[in-house]
This record gives sequence, structure tokens and C-alpha cells, in this order.
Amino acid sequence: MAGLGLRALLLGLMLMLGVEAVKLGGLSPVPTDDPGVLNATRVAEEDFNRRSNDLFHTAVSNVISAQTQVVSGLMYHLTLELRTTVCRKSSASRNCPFHEDPQYAKKMTCNVKVWDQPWAGPMRVFEQRCSRTAE
Repeated sequence: MAGLGLRALLLGLMLMLGVEAVKLGGLSPVPTDDPGVLNATRVAEEDFNRRSNDLFHTAVSNVISAQTQVVSGLMYHLTLELRTTVCRKSSASRNCPFHEDPQYAKKMTCNVKVWDQPWAGPMRVFEQRCSRTAE
């Protein structure tokens, strides 16, 4: 019975937004300044810094692209550029300039999937793949 309610909800959404606006299971482009994208970007940055053993805080310098996928909730597919800042992770400040010293400056491109299921708790990083890029 619960599946029927979900189908009715999705059908209603499709009718409200137009069938083309909602691609169930497919990827849909979304503006990089969309509030949901910005929230997912913040979650991805926090997760990256929690997992990293770097001394310095890393921050998103650019949201290259963003797409959403309707799954059990909403999956954000983000391509992000991250750079090392001058702030040590031990400092409370997060509004930090990026490192310019080549010894410490790192620039990475990350493909991140952030899963949003509001009924199940906060957004969480589902997958993260990063590669270092040239300065």
C-alpha cells in the first residue's frame, strides 16, 4: 500500500511540474547556486575535512556542475573544486584564504554524491572520488 501512495505522490509531482521536469532515476541538471546544492556542497566539504589527515582546512573554491537524481529521496551529483586554505583544522575560523605557497597549496577535483532523505536524518555523503589537479 505504501508503494501506491508514493506512486500517487510522484505522479502528482510530474503533473504539477510537467513530465519532463521530473526524470525518475535519471539525472537532471540544477543551477550551482540552488539552495539544495549549496547545502549538499557544505556537507561534502565537512565530510572531506573529517576524513582528511591534512593539517589545513580544505574549502570548496568552485561548484563546477550539479545534477539531481530522484531516488529514495534526492541524490545530488556534484563536481567540486577544492583547495587548501591557510587555516589549520584546529582553528575555529572557516572563512580563510586559500594557500598560495606551493608547498602547502593543493587543488583537487571531486565527484561527490550527497544523499538527502529528510525523513531519515541529515544529508550524508554517499560517495566521494577526488583527484589532485595542477595549480
